[in-house]
Amino acid sequence: MARPIKRLLVLYVDRDNDVGERLGVPTPIIGRNNILKVATEYILRYPDDSDANAMFGAIQLYDSLTSTLGNDNVELAVVTGTSSEDITADMKILNEVDKVLQVFDAEGFVVVSDGPSDETVVPLIQSRRPVVSIRRIVVKQTRGFEEFAVLARYYLSKLFGEPKYRR
Repeated sequence: MARPIKRLLVLYVDRDNDVGERLGVPTPIIGRNNILKVATEYILRYPDDSDANAMFGAIQLYDSLTSTLGNDNVELAVVTGTSSEDITADMKILNEVDKVLQVFDAEGFVVVSDGPSDETVVPLIQSRRPVVSIRRIVVKQTRGFEEFAVLARYYLSKLFGEPKYRR
């Protein structure tokens, strides 16, 4: 019978490295206060970006887990890949996960993401420690038709205009 996991790392994965590149902050980012500072700066600059909401969701989850497991048994970190979102991004994420594990020797991960692209690295992360849960943060909004049209135009222009989305 497997023993219960007592030390958890809440790990927000930003595979395309929007957080690191847009703010110019080095990653990994470890610790609630450091991530709160980065998340606040990020949402003030990019209020419509899901990465900020996902970081705040990770903080909320961390707070919830520390209330049940204790402060010494839970840590929070942000790891990032690269804008290419390819094997180099995945290797960077694994390297950063290893750095975080040197600081906090977790027995398992709770992976937080803002979408499927970030979750593609879960099997890689599992090579280091078990992933006990995956939490996807989805921004809920009520939109009228005009807002839908603006968003559709924005994403279609990204789809056809940016090389990484044309694949």
